[in-house]
Amino acid sequence: MLSMTFEEAVAPINVAISEARPFSLIRLGDSENSILGYPEHTKEPRIQSVLSRLMDAREYSPAEVLDIKSGLVEAVNGADIVGLFPADHPKELCALSPAVLQSAGVQIELTCWQSIHFYLAASGHLARMVYAADRVTLITGRDIKARFDERFGCDVEQLLVPSERKFRLNEENGRGEHYPTVYRAILAVIEVRAPRHLFLVGAGVLGKAYCQAIKEAGGIAVDVGSVFDYWAGLATREKKTPADQVVADGIATNLKSAKSGLGLDDTPSKMSVLREVYWQGFNPPDLRRGGPSAA
Repeated sequence: MLSMTFEEAVAPINVAISEARPFSLIRLGDSENSILGYPEHTKEPRIQSVLSRLMDAREYSPAEVLDIKSGLVEAVNGADIVGLFPADHPKELCALSPAVLQSAGVQIELTCWQSIHFYLAASGHLARMVYAADRVTLITGRDIKARFDERFGCDVEQLLVPSERKFRLNEENGRGEHYPTVYRAILAVIEVRAPRHLFLVGAGVLGKAYCQAIKEAGGIAVDVGSVFDYWAGLATREKKTPADQVVADGIATNLKSAKSGLGLDDTPSKMSVLREVYWQGFNPPDLRRGGPSAA
């Protein structure tokens, strides 16, 4: 498993766009790690907690969990780069263990740090990738098409999925169950319509399977995850007190982010990202050489 710095991870994405090569970058967090570990290493209550927090508050059958896991395993094995938390992460669930890798049948060759999506956005790299693409599609739970079009002067395609239940806004209700209904529908409509067709994906655990489907169709998939939240004005990935809820009763509080450069209209601020010790255990390898490793 070879780990890369943020800047090293940018180069393969740019090459894929310039040469119109199929490509997928995905990121794994504690939720994905738990699903990969099911049923050998992850207990049933943990799985139900993960899925009901991300998607719909219901019981997921073993067959459904294994189907979700199957799509995730295929996505990890098919990805060109996988973002991981460090093996010494203080939260055990965030570190992807060798035992889980082995039991899931997962092999990862190239990794970077899990927070690559923040770096791409805040550094300005993501904007340059959008400009370099022939066509852009957003797969997201946040309806930001109008703002995105205005920011980049283009007309993007947007495929809306249910947003993360924990941070779901009232206006985002009514889109159906992400799994299996919307999941199957999105997989059925993914289509590459240009040589350099860039897909920006933020759809939780199921988004990794979308990235794999995009690559198989000949497109370029970048898992930007919660960057979509910040583009929508929701600072969902910052440590807050219970009183500082980002979304309360389906209403956005629109708390200002402490991370500069992540808003859709923000000026790029690469060094603010590099100097930050991210509260989830993020210490960029551009400052501390060496990236994550599950070995």
